[in-house]
Amino acid sequence: MSLVPASVVRYAHAEGNTTRLNVVARVATFFRMQVEHQAAVITVTPRDIERGYVEVLAASRFSVVTNTPDGFIVDFRPRSDVFLAVRITGLQNPVEFGVQGGAALHNVPHGQTTIHQLGYRFMLRPDLKPGNYPWPLEISVRSA
Repeated sequence: MSLVPASVVRYAHAEGNTTRLNVVARVATFFRMQVEHQAAVITVTPRDIERGYVEVLAASRFSVVTNTPDGFIVDFRPRSDVFLAVRITGLQNPVEFGVQGGAALHNVPHGQTTIHQLGYRFMLRPDLKPGNYPWPLEISVRSA
């Protein structure tokens, strides 16, 4: 075994090199809509026809979770012709559409689940007869 005197010990020193690395992560936006309740029929009475409208409270209940900071759009597409116009409450603001349907922008805090319970006032066609009709609107969600 050989000992090296302390005066002979040399320290190696490497020069530091710095590299900058930029990382970009893109997270795909997602939407998950879970329907908890949806009325299957709309019941129209003779009294509703006299008034010209039928009101259906709490007919749709659904939740939406999304990671988009821009909110989402709720689309309403007619599935039948029992109404001339509809007023929908339960979103950020009431919305009204004609027979062509429509869409409503809903802004939400990023990454939060929102719960919606919608009420409807359908302005009836004047020639409509009393009875039960299939639910006249389809609801879907898409990115804003």
